[in-house]
Amino acid sequence: MNAADATRLLADYADALDEWRLEDWAAMFADDGSYDIVPSENVEGLRDDDRPMALMSCPDRRFIDDRVKAIRNATLYGPQRYRHLFGTIVASEQSEGRSFVRANYAVYRTIDSGESDLFSVGRVEAVVVDGPPPQFDSLRIVCDTSLISGYLVLPL
Repeated sequence: MNAADATRLLADYADALDEWRLEDWAAMFADDGSYDIVPSENVEGLRDDDRPMALMSCPDRRFIDDRVKAIRNATLYGPQRYRHLFGTIVASEQSEGRSFVRANYAVYRTIDSGESDLFSVGRVEAVVVDGPPPQFDSLRIVCDTSLISGYLVLPL
């Protein structure tokens, strides 16, 4: 996977979340693909085989699908709109058929009153299984801070 392919993958990721196509977002993960949102202070100093304490953790696709069902059917929150921005996207081949993607991100939230704020900022670290279509084997969102204004309902 090259930087252009990684940029397209992250654009599709953002579009699926921003347009509330949550099932399309979930389909971007392999069956054993994981998704975590972790504050940066919980990642610093860890060994590679350690799992940091996460704000949101989905260890495989079943958990990701359950998250989508919970958002659709059980979670109550006011009307909100999110916009994901990615920058400084770097992609490198990790092994045959797998790539590592890293990017900075910012997520903005607009509430029903029209007020917008910076909801979260940090970096994305992903292992991608190459192929048509590429899928996330793991995707970790590392937030610059654990302080997120409001509720963390949607994936970042």
